[in-house]
Amino acid sequence: LFTSAFPELVRKCIMLDAFGTFTRPEADGPKALRMGALKYDKYTATNGKVFTSKEEAAQFMLKNYANSLTLSSATLLASRQLVQVGPTAYQFRYDRRMIIPSLIQPSEEMVLGFFRAVVCPVLLVVPRTKDSVLRVNPSSNIVEKVKKRFAALRKNNQQSRYVQLVEAKGHHFHINTPQVAVASILDFIQEIDLPKAKL
Repeated sequence: LFTSAFPELVRKCIMLDAFGTFTRPEADGPKALRMGALKYDKYTATNGKVFTSKEEAAQFMLKNYANSLTLSSATLLASRQLVQVGPTAYQFRYDRRMIIPSLIQPSEEMVLGFFRAVVCPVLLVVPRTKDSVLRVNPSSNIVEKVKKRFAALRKNNQQSRYVQLVEAKGHHFHINTPQVAVASILDFIQEIDLPKAKL
């Protein structure tokens, strides 16, 4: 969304297994606001789960991201995100408010407006597996949404690309098997050369 709001600051945009924000119908606004506000109180009242070791934290991530992370990837992410708060105590250091649903979620039409305003080339890389964020879910129209968003993006931006990687698996495919994703990313960076952004 910020890519469309600050085009002078962005030369290229690369998105991995995600394409924009979650949306809600206008009529669901009050319900979303209530749910987010209640969870805000819950998540800001405590400091979060404490682990006795980095290995325990990695196992926790592995359990919560079933079919998405390998053990080596979970260990890597845990080592990056943990902070030691005691002799044998570790906590994730990210702001816990980040996992709270947005208090105000835009409608799909508003999001399409953002995509139409993007002027820099965009690369969307996704795995072709059932455990992707863009998975085909009978109870969800997320795949159809992605198609419409990409069409809106391409309307004024013909250099953007959509790449599906058959060999990739899971939402964290770029961490589990980075060699699978790197070729598409490097090609995109090297082939499309634009003037430097003005900072």
